[in-house]
Amino acid sequence: MASNTFPVNEVRCLMDIPKIIPLIGFLGGEAGKEIAKSIRMDYKDIPALQIGKYSNGVVMGSNPFWVSAVQDKLPSGIRVASQADLEKAMRVNALDFNGTYEDTGLVLRTTGNPNFVNYLVKLIQDLVKEKESLQ
Repeated sequence: MASNTFPVNEVRCLMDIPKIIPLIGFLGGEAGKEIAKSIRMDYKDIPALQIGKYSNGVVMGSNPFWVSAVQDKLPSGIRVASQADLEKAMRVNALDFNGTYEDTGLVLRTTGNPNFVNYLVKLIQDLVKEKESLQ
C-alpha cells in the first residue's frame, strides 16, 4: 500500500506499472572496454571506427558509424539509445549529459514511390568519393 496524505483509508496506483522498466546508461565497465577494443581491432582500416577510447570507466567518442558498430557488439535485448530515448533521459534527468556529445543513428528512407533512398545513397557515396579524391 502506498503512503498518502489524502483523507482516505487506502490508496491504489491509478496507472499500469510496466513489467520491464527501461534503463539507460553510458557504455562502460569491462564489457564497454572490450567492445571498444573489439571494434578498433575488427575495423582497424576504417578511421571513423578508431575513435572509441575507454577512460574513467566509460567509453568516450562517438559518430554514427561507431554507434552502428557498438549495436552489432551488444548482447541480445540491449540496444543503443535512440534520439527519443536521449530526449526522454534529458527530460527526466536520468543521466548527466553535461559536457558530452551523443550520436544516434542515421536512417534514409521514403514512404512513397518511387523510393528515393537508392538515389540518396548514391549521392552520398559520390560526395564521399569526391571528398576522398581531394585529400
